[in-house]
Amino acid sequence: MSFLETLLERYELPRLILAFVFVAVGLGTAYLLGQVHSLSCQRIGERQNCRIDVSWMGVLPLRHQILSPLQGAWVDESCDEDGCTYRVVLRTGSGDIPLGVGYSSGLKSKEDMVETIQTFVKNPSQPELTVQTGGGLWMAFPLVFFVVGLWLGIAPVISSFLPSHEETPL
Repeated sequence: MSFLETLLERYELPRLILAFVFVAVGLGTAYLLGQVHSLSCQRIGERQNCRIDVSWMGVLPLRHQILSPLQGAWVDESCDEDGCTYRVVLRTGSGDIPLGVGYSSGLKSKEDMVETIQTFVKNPSQPELTVQTGGGLWMAFPLVFFVVGLWLGIAPVISSFLPSHEETPL
């Protein structure tokens, strides 16, 4: 029997589908939870240059957005029966822009970030501002899905290299 025939014989379609779902959920969630949004502003004279850089875990650049002059920031709150979550929203000359992809817990950290941004806006002698949100230990959650899916997908391949467990007569 060829290697491919042995592999297809040992590989069950439901297991393959489950492996694909786990890997896809792990990668998709890692992409979303691994995004780091960095706001950086520089002041040159009266001119203010601000941009949001989005990267994956601070390593892989994904996109950036140039902002019109920063006018302030505020904490947006979203509450339901499970409690409240928060996000920082930037007020610019062209409208409000959320800093990040969603809401999360930790009101104090969001309020501290807003205070830092407000200090920069109100103090024209402050030459630069840098704040960031996202990334962190949340990456452990999607990694579990990814590793389980990978194992479900690779285990039959590995087992095809191992000797068969058929009983042999003495």
